[in-house]
Amino acid sequence: MRKTLLGIDLAICSLWTIAALGSRIAWVATPATWIVMLLIMSRLLLSFTLYHREKKSWIPGLLFMGLTAFAISVGLDIKLNGLASKAFPLLNLDFNRWWYVGLTLAVATWLWVVPLVVFLVNIFRKGCLTDTLTWKDAFGKLLWTDKTARTYCSLLLITTGTLYAGLAMNARICLFASVVAPTLSFHLLKRYYGLEKGKVWVLVISMLIFFFAQTHAGLLRMAMLGISFSMVIYVCSSFYQDKKKMLLSVMSAIYVGIMLPSLAIGNNQYTCFNVERTGYYTLDTYPGIFSIEDKKTGKIGLRSRYGLLVKPEYDAFVYHTSRHWFGELELRKNGYYTLYDICNNEYRKDNHISHQLQDSICQIVEEHLSEYDYQPDERLEVRLIEAKNSQVRAHIKALKNGSIIYDYDDKEAFIPTDSISYTPGTIVCDSFVRLEWCMLKSLSYTHDATTNDSAVYNIYVTLARENMPKPKEAETLVKKISRFLRCILPKN
Repeated sequence: MRKTLLGIDLAICSLWTIAALGSRIAWVATPATWIVMLLIMSRLLLSFTLYHREKKSWIPGLLFMGLTAFAISVGLDIKLNGLASKAFPLLNLDFNRWWYVGLTLAVATWLWVVPLVVFLVNIFRKGCLTDTLTWKDAFGKLLWTDKTARTYCSLLLITTGTLYAGLAMNARICLFASVVAPTLSFHLLKRYYGLEKGKVWVLVISMLIFFFAQTHAGLLRMAMLGISFSMVIYVCSSFYQDKKKMLLSVMSAIYVGIMLPSLAIGNNQYTCFNVERTGYYTLDTYPGIFSIEDKKTGKIGLRSRYGLLVKPEYDAFVYHTSRHWFGELELRKNGYYTLYDICNNEYRKDNHISHQLQDSICQIVEEHLSEYDYQPDERLEVRLIEAKNSQVRAHIKALKNGSIIYDYDDKEAFIPTDSISYTPGTIVCDSFVRLEWCMLKSLSYTHDATTNDSAVYNIYVTLARENMPKPKEAETLVKKISRFLRCILPKN
């Protein structure tokens, strides 16, 4: 019973350590981080002294309570809230305040009340206290002299290093940690329990399979993760075969095969199975966020360490401003973009573009570019303006260099010409359109899309090609757009 309680206690303390060191503001140069770590280490020392039923358990107990009182008096965040809040994204659950408060109180009760109860029980039960510790042991040396404590601290140190590797999400460091951390941890467990067997090379191969499964999706990733974990189970089953410790085999397989490699790569790849990670890169300033791709459509999205953020429906992501700390991304698609606030997980628009109109007209534009065999650098621009309020509802700037490329730059003119038609039904040409690397000729045409003789949209089309575009080409494109608008606009 004592070993079971100690195991549960050490597991909770380990999770507390991960929550404390995994915080965004937790950094080794911050004094608050060192105070929290001293608090956790004093709690671990108390756990082992109570496990050995030592009379001097009151010493680490006083250290723990003193550090707690100091942390509370200076308003220091001891990360219990972080421990409770991380449970929801890890389990893919919506945040629930009552569960959050209940979990926080339960953890606090276990960490502060349960040790006091255990110590009082040991005092009042005759023959339950021993006095074998030296004063140095009581003040912390026990963590280095006791075999169990030393092994646990070594495992915790490996876990902490693995955590930092995953937080950085550097591809090479993550690969190194995902192989070395589980292998070294298994070696420590094997030495602690006196295990002779244990094929470490199998564990190394399983971790490599786990790491490279990130860039695959669907059944292939499921199969790779299944094979990886099966190999870990095979290695850890030696604890049951030699020592008949079933619980140890199960827990070591979970720790070595799931927890450590997940910490090493910095994300939970048991979610978002239908999309794959694109390379091993992350967003600048936000290493916990990286792009994913839907291989069927070629579109990309975003995910965090815990799950999906943005569905893979976009062509590209670009920071909206040079100040990346604001965390606003342009989610680019079909010539327009939607702003995404990374910090608050919110979408917003800073224009009047209708996504439905833009997407539909983009299909017409793509068909037109292919039908008229546009050569590299030849381009066209379409603007759709709602007549009643002069709002731009669609704005497409496209060219064809092998594939269709949309321009998103509003600072420079896509087709630098002043010869633009503003009167419906008129055509304006310009035979001298200078681009940075070539010369083109442009043709501009304007048309009103009407419903029952009432103007609804003004369509502005500008074509720029090596040879002067023919009026019929512009008229044909406008007719296709007008026909589409006539189908979707309501009749008066």
